[in-house]
Amino acid sequence: MDGYNHALVASALSGAVRTNSSSPFGDTTMLQDILHYSPNKPVAAVAGIIYLVISAALFVRLFKTRDWWGLCLPIGAMASGIGFFVRILLVSNPNSIGIYIGMQILIVCSPAAFLAFNYIVYGRFILNCVGRQYSLIRPEIVAKLFVISDITTFLVQSGGGSLETSKNTNVQKTGSNIFLAGLIAQAASYVLFMVLLFHAHRKIVGSGEYSKNEIWWTAVYSVYFSSVFIVVGCIYRVIELAQGRGGYLLTHEIYFYLLDSVPLIIAISVYVPWWPGNYIKPKTSRPEYSMTSLTPEPQHLGGEAYSESRSTLQLKTV
Repeated sequence: MDGYNHALVASALSGAVRTNSSSPFGDTTMLQDILHYSPNKPVAAVAGIIYLVISAALFVRLFKTRDWWGLCLPIGAMASGIGFFVRILLVSNPNSIGIYIGMQILIVCSPAAFLAFNYIVYGRFILNCVGRQYSLIRPEIVAKLFVISDITTFLVQSGGGSLETSKNTNVQKTGSNIFLAGLIAQAASYVLFMVLLFHAHRKIVGSGEYSKNEIWWTAVYSVYFSSVFIVVGCIYRVIELAQGRGGYLLTHEIYFYLLDSVPLIIAISVYVPWWPGNYIKPKTSRPEYSMTSLTPEPQHLGGEAYSESRSTLQLKTV
């Protein structure tokens, strides 16, 4: 998701440059030239309010549990909410390149924080609850690895976006292909993360060491739930960009909300009732056995005293 977010920013910049180079804008505004529609103000306001409410709820969760490692999620939600209000401002200033780029950065880049949060939850779950042996990749580097992947694909997409500003049609086409390739690579990166999560899940279940009642399963299933809607957005963005600048998805606002904004809202709202910090705790039901030597009081049998040392098996639950 964060890869296509960066991709859209590159697209926004290249589109803005091309439009601005032919200023004045003639019969159409910059916004109409890029989006082919005027954003719906009431819908943008509703989306902005929902994001800000979710952000506030996540901040409450964060401060109650003092899970500072999850700070990226409420901040990302807040940035998205502000971005939708900037989208409203853009309707009144349809030729403002600065406002347009600001909107894209806030709405399109901020979901990168949502993915980073899922990466962090995975790493903490493995380290705190089950152990490194269940992860294909060292859990300490999972978040760093995927963030580096995001940055790499962003650079690829930015390079493609810069080529799209060329006046040469062939160069523009090459740029579009590079741009799309970077986007697909980013989507594949998140799918790889889901494979990593699923592998750990299967290995944990197959080990037989943990019960289905472990409290941390809630956090695992929450990441699964969130990831499904993130992938929906990834697929939408790939298809949207593959259709080109005049494609059906790009030029119809309803799909931006139904296949991008709404899935993202659902993807992060799951963490309001099920904040991972409340569930990523050490194992609670795995038994541990130990042998303890006990020496009872001397006993008398047939007038002779003797002492008996016996070993008793004790069960400790940790």
